[in-house]
Amino acid sequence: RAKLQKLLPHWNEVERLSAEIPKLEELSKELSANTKQQEDLLADIEKQCNERKESLQSIQSHLSSIQDIITEHKRYSSLETQIKDMQSKLPSEGFDMTLEDANSKYETLRNNTKQLSQQIATLRKQEKACQSK
Repeated sequence: RAKLQKLLPHWNEVERLSAEIPKLEELSKELSANTKQQEDLLADIEKQCNERKESLQSIQSHLSSIQDIITEHKRYSSLETQIKDMQSKLPSEGFDMTLEDANSKYETLRNNTKQLSQQIATLRKQEKACQSK
């Protein structure tokens, strides 16, 4: 009988622990489900971050293209101003110019005009490319 009395407190502890096992198993299942949910949420966040990163890179590429177009436009405007300045320096009438001088100025103006035409065409292509992006 003394032995049974000694075992009784241990038996009560065993019964208490046995009653806790289903609760612990349920908590374990809940934790596993919560962990899965958190992992899925993290994967979704990573996916969104990657998509936003790609979008930002695309925007930066467009911005670079726009900046290139602005630079070309400024260059074109500068050349256009130079041509107007040169044209304003030409006398309107009554001047002595040799045919050789006239041909030289004509060639210079023609070359400048060709360059400007090419630059305008390039700017238009870049503008179309930028608009299509």
